[in-house]
Amino acid sequence: MHKGVRLPITCPVCNADKEHLLHLFFDCRFAENCWQSVDLKYDMREAYSVSDCLLHESAIAKYEDIVSICLVLWGIWFWRNKKVWQNQWMNHAIPMEITFKVYKEWKTARKSSVDTRAMSVNGASNLKRWQPLVSGELKLNVDASFFPGHESFSVGMVLRDQEGAFVGGNVLRYSGQQL
Repeated sequence: MHKGVRLPITCPVCNADKEHLLHLFFDCRFAENCWQSVDLKYDMREAYSVSDCLLHESAIAKYEDIVSICLVLWGIWFWRNKKVWQNQWMNHAIPMEITFKVYKEWKTARKSSVDTRAMSVNGASNLKRWQPLVSGELKLNVDASFFPGHESFSVGMVLRDQEGAFVGGNVLRYSGQQL
């Protein structure tokens, strides 16, 4: 609302509570089902801060569980936005299946891309490693995404300093067809 977008304050998924982080990501029936569908369950009844709980969990969890936590959070947010902005909705099982499938496809594509770049003509490693920036320099990573059939695309940017710390970021959505 502080950005000028007028939306109801009730949860757009269940219409049973005000939408806030704890409800959206854990208390909403859809969220509970999403967590259960990947065999993760978090009792957030005593939680004061969602962020603090997630940071604590990420400090003690196995890598695979951290990936699953991130995917479930992203999936809940993505499918909530599908409901709000496109009035598209499915029960929890299909969205979580799609979310994890997209991650596996991304991981496979990234691995094959790295494998291809790493090999030169003679088979020796040709992969360039990240090197620290000179003090005072910044690095901007940019990526874009589009979905076939939609007449828009998005561009995301992340700015980091010489130590890799987050400085800023932005996501822009553009109307128009991709080439």
